[in-house]
Amino acid sequence: MKRLILLGVILMGVNLTMSCRVLIPREHRESTATWNGDTQLVEGLSRYKARLSWNPLSQEMIVGPATTEILVYAMKPASLSLSEAKQIGKSPGRILPSGLVVSGTSVYYLVEEDGLRTLFVVDMNGGQPQSLLSGEILAISASERTLAVFGLLSGRTVVWVSGLDESGRLKVRLEGSYEVPGSSSTPLFRFMKDRLYVKSAGSVYLFDADGAQGRATTFPACFYAIDVDKGLSPDGRLFSRSADDELRVIQADPFYPNSRMTDRIDDDRGC
Repeated sequence: MKRLILLGVILMGVNLTMSCRVLIPREHRESTATWNGDTQLVEGLSRYKARLSWNPLSQEMIVGPATTEILVYAMKPASLSLSEAKQIGKSPGRILPSGLVVSGTSVYYLVEEDGLRTLFVVDMNGGQPQSLLSGEILAISASERTLAVFGLLSGRTVVWVSGLDESGRLKVRLEGSYEVPGSSSTPLFRFMKDRLYVKSAGSVYLFDADGAQGRATTFPACFYAIDVDKGLSPDGRLFSRSADDELRVIQADPFYPNSRMTDRIDDDRGC
């Protein structure tokens, strides 16, 4: 009997220890980064606390409020060393993967809070982040002169497109959106120069800062995942932040997308 009582006490202690570990929130971090030329790295860093549900059968993660910081690191060309981070903005919510682009001194980023995804912009020279609109996916042309935001409207995929000035500010407000024909989810897309090509329902549609231009007769042969060059500089330096909050910059291979154009939807040679 004494042994059974002792065993029960031990098991109770183990259960209490496990429950405490489960119920005590732990800090989590999510990071995405992009480069501003080869002399600046911009990181969106989200922090939040989360714990597992007390119910061991559910394994549900209980997530607390999140906050996203926009951090800027100065870099020297070809260097793998980061400067001290400079915070230029802070917003509620978790940053979305690949939801960060830079143009001039303007940083655009998407965060999610309570199921709502919001696009913010903040200037590196100062000022508070400004919310612009609700969106799902963010993209910018290689010239950094055209911005595209994909979203959902009444179950349909739409896109907002605007030109940017030298400082990265919007030339026109992101008001009127354009429907992507035949799409109810995020389609494949790609910028070529300042033209946005969107692949949907067996066709490719063209958009630019002037609006929707209809079906494209010629278009890129290769469409890539939106995060194919995440954290990668033009010269191949790759930034990452580990789960232990360790920052690393390593030399990797640059990414050179295939620029071949075609008029056939099934022509993906060399992709």
